[in-house]
Amino acid sequence: MPTVARNAEWRTELALFESAMRVCPSSLKVRSNLALMYLQRAGDGDAARAEGLLDGALALHANFSAALFNRANLRDHALKDTAQAIRDLDHAISLDPNNRRFYANRALRLRTPEP
Repeated sequence: MPTVARNAEWRTELALFESAMRVCPSSLKVRSNLALMYLQRAGDGDAARAEGLLDGALALHANFSAALFNRANLRDHALKDTAQAIRDLDHAISLDPNNRRFYANRALRLRTPEP
């Protein structure tokens, strides 16, 4: 019966990462991926859950550039804090200067909005 019970954990990506978080709460990748799942949802509290997971990942490893990138997206889109998003991207770029996505994302944040 364990296989049948575990099948429910595989029905959605969100269920899978929530299960993985229960099993391995200190995993940086699990925290970052679960945060992405929450960011993709539009429900109440999802942004706060995502922020908590990303902050937790960065508390475990301050130089985890993927978590910085994801937190920058969260801060800009959900929390409307572009200045902090740019700081997170600057930090991510300093850690991984060859990552083009970080530069492109930062450029989008720096563009002047149309009136």
